[in-house]
Amino acid sequence: MPNFSDIVDAYRKLPTSLFVAITFLLAMILFSPHSWTEKLNLSEFRANYGAWLGPAFLLVTAILVSRLFTFFSERIIGFQKNRERLEKLKTLTSDEKGYLKIFLENDTSTISREISDGVICSLESKRIVYRSSNLSSHWKTFPYSLYPWARKALKKQPELLN
Repeated sequence: MPNFSDIVDAYRKLPTSLFVAITFLLAMILFSPHSWTEKLNLSEFRANYGAWLGPAFLLVTAILVSRLFTFFSERIIGFQKNRERLEKLKTLTSDEKGYLKIFLENDTSTISREISDGVICSLESKRIVYRSSNLSSHWKTFPYSLYPWARKALKKQPELLN
């Protein structure tokens, strides 16, 4: 017998378009005029299985509504996260901007700085750069890389570094 997490994983893998199609089909069977169901030879089917079609319609519609809710909430959260990230880039100090210019002007993905460098630590705490390796060179110099979202935002709006 499958456990609950297997069922949830299977549900998540089903495309939303499948739920839209099933909802449309059930709505057509349940709510179409009698003349249409006669032409489609569905009147007997609707009469025999109507007790099951109604709850199935409600279930599939509820699933569809939950997927829509999840979609819009993820969009809103993504929008808020992008706005917060952009605000971080707008409030950088001139030293921090200087470090970020090195990434863009040299078109490099990594720069090496000492772990005790306050500017790079500030950028790391703001989650704009990250230490890309735990192996140091010269005992305390580590490579730092720019997060992809920061690189994309800075290439799109280079005036943020002025």
